[in-house]
Amino acid sequence: MEQRGVDQVFAGRLAQNIKVKRDGAKVWYFTFELSHPDTKEVQVFAMTTKRGTTKRTWADPRVLFAYLADRYGVSEGTFVLEEATDDQ
Repeated sequence: MEQRGVDQVFAGRLAQNIKVKRDGAKVWYFTFELSHPDTKEVQVFAMTTKRGTTKRTWADPRVLFAYLADRYGVSEGTFVLEEATDDQ
């Protein structure tokens, strides 16, 4: 999901189960769950780059945590230390 969509989700306080994950050396990103308003089916999203082709990543998890806190007011979530796989 592009940043504009992520901004809307967090502004509406719709994001659930926020996780920060590692996808290799110096490749950190976050995911969140969002329930479909009609079906209540839960989907997992990650922020994408401006072109929407790849995940938006951070080299330093401290910068990612600061971004989540400053931009979205995130104060809790899950930190996944083992490297993420496509099914996580």
